[in-house]
Amino acid sequence: MDSKNPNTAVIGECLRDLDLISFDMDMTLVQYNYPNLSQLIFNCLKEHLVTVFPFLESATLDMDFCKRGLVVDLDTGYFLKLDSKKRVLKAYDGSDPVPQSTVDKLYHGGSIDSSEGPLHHFNGNHSQRFFTMITHFEIPAGSILQNFAIHLHKEARLRNESIDRSQFKILTYHIVKAYDKHFDNFYDSLYYNKFREDPSLYVYKASPKCIQWLKDLKQQGTKVLLVTNSKSEYADILMTFSYGENYQQLFDIIITDAKKPEFFRSNQPFYDLQTYYPKNQEDIEHLKVGNDIKFNSDAVYKGGNVKAIIEKVEKEILEKEGGVQREIRFCYVGDNLMGDIVAPKQYVKWMTIAIIDEVDDPQEMVYLKQQHNQISSVVNHSKWGNFFYFYLETTLTVVHTFWSTVISENADIVLSSIDTLVEYYHQDNYDIQSPLKPCAVLYK
Repeated sequence: MDSKNPNTAVIGECLRDLDLISFDMDMTLVQYNYPNLSQLIFNCLKEHLVTVFPFLESATLDMDFCKRGLVVDLDTGYFLKLDSKKRVLKAYDGSDPVPQSTVDKLYHGGSIDSSEGPLHHFNGNHSQRFFTMITHFEIPAGSILQNFAIHLHKEARLRNESIDRSQFKILTYHIVKAYDKHFDNFYDSLYYNKFREDPSLYVYKASPKCIQWLKDLKQQGTKVLLVTNSKSEYADILMTFSYGENYQQLFDIIITDAKKPEFFRSNQPFYDLQTYYPKNQEDIEHLKVGNDIKFNSDAVYKGGNVKAIIEKVEKEILEKEGGVQREIRFCYVGDNLMGDIVAPKQYVKWMTIAIIDEVDDPQEMVYLKQQHNQISSVVNHSKWGNFFYFYLETTLTVVHTFWSTVISENADIVLSSIDTLVEYYHQDNYDIQSPLKPCAVLYK
């Protein structure tokens, strides 16, 4: 797709003329009840963390403070809101705003125009210093970090001392251990146990329209893939609940534990698990099939790489069309901006569709639809501003956030849910003049 000069007809034509479309599962094909999910993850993290930091027993989840898109500086414990040039627009230390002079000195080299600060090499991914809250799975950890900071400040005031900011790295180490405990072992985890007991508390049923749309895509000859980083057992629970017992028939191939973004840039082998519930997960070498994968089989694949998928599709089309070569059109649809949007765009130049539920937030739409006369009155209702933009009250100007720039540079289409894509698949209702251009916006 020509992303430099898109128009609604071209966008719609490219979308409807795909040879292959691949979907993420979590927050894309499977839609979550975010409040319940966040509370569950928060409880799982606390289960381990209170054994190291007993005071976190009283910690509470604050979803009003912890918003998607924030970055936590693990050297200082500061929560940061970044603009498109990675300058800090706003910072909080626990529940207290960080003075602008401190922000400029620490992150801008004393000048708002400096480009040599600690954020210079930040690209949106997690690092040793920066923790990114880019999906709903990370927001509960952000709330833990905020509770921790508030406690450190309270204790420091009682002792009339400065807080020990090295504690944030120690906490982060244990947060990682808590995530590993609850997300790595399907058979011994509070998180997975809750989903096995009653998935309806955490995810929704897919709409009949969505299920039929996936069937129609396959019927028209488009390869339909499910590529998720989730474990095979977890994927089976969610997909069975959301799409029914026969969900596998909706896809030409299902790949679990894909390890995106590595899936898009490495040559990691495929494993045919043969079942969604493999018994010998400790030793799966005998299940390795390399790149020897099959479409429309009963295989349950783990890992793998996109290069093998591309080569297989290109080979099939070449044979089908009598050796006549043409451009093959691929697309990935997902919610994780780094793993689902940046990776397939940067590494294999696929068309990408970003699922960002904030698109249909009335406050965000004021900016996206360029209703400039309403921006100043709307943005101030939020402590952090908004996901796509930030209103600078000092200069009465609007600036792009870091993530709005990531979207505009890497996504071809952005919309709030898979249901919106299904509803308008045959229509060209794209907003191609929003501040996110050349990325097109599709509203609900």
